[in-house]
Amino acid sequence: METLLERKEVRLQAEDGVLSVIGFPDFDDAAELARTGVSWLEQQSCAVTFNACGVHRISSAMLSVMLEWMRAAQRLSLTVERIVLSERLHELVELADLSEVFPVESETC
Repeated sequence: METLLERKEVRLQAEDGVLSVIGFPDFDDAAELARTGVSWLEQQSCAVTFNACGVHRISSAMLSVMLEWMRAAQRLSLTVERIVLSERLHELVELADLSEVFPVESETC
């Protein structure tokens, strides 16, 4: 597994087409997470998965990051196979009525 970004309370890792966020990302991390994830996406050639199973904080910042990654994947003609959300992020998606915004069925870990 390759670590793409590591900050005090958040880590972004990639392995075999899966981009994983772990920790407690917040608004201070969002821009760098989005930028680093998009750079990784630009190096991919087919299907990808976004894994936020390890995210332990409910944050709309993380949802914004994932939306940016989805826009980048679409622009790069990549297929987003799966989006795996922590239970807390899944609750936020439902609460914010964003289920239809995500182009693939999300699942909880």
